[in-house]
Amino acid sequence: MKYFRGIGVLSLFLITACASSQQARQDPLREEVAVLQKQLLELQQVQNDTKTRLEESNATISALSVKLKSLEERPSLRAAAPMSAGLRTATPVPDAKTPVSKKKPKKKTKKKVRRQE
Repeated sequence: MKYFRGIGVLSLFLITACASSQQARQDPLREEVAVLQKQLLELQQVQNDTKTRLEESNATISALSVKLKSLEERPSLRAAAPMSAGLRTATPVPDAKTPVSKKKPKKKTKKKVRRQE
């Protein structure tokens, strides 16, 4: 009986030793899984932030498009400044009261330097 009891105790020690060694092997994997889960959570937060910004930008663009269409449809603006299909740039028009003077820039001359011997 003592023999069987000793074998039973010895087998329990072996089982617990094997179980603890397997847990030690799984710990690095669990740590990696935890790190990957944190990274996934951060990426999801960044994606949600980006999605929100994109939706806000689309809403702003839509609102500006509606304003632009309403401004283009006004008859007072259409008569004053007709819009062309091409590039819309404003060219400055000089006033008739202030004449534009065209002066030529002065030429720069080089100074002669004498060497001292």
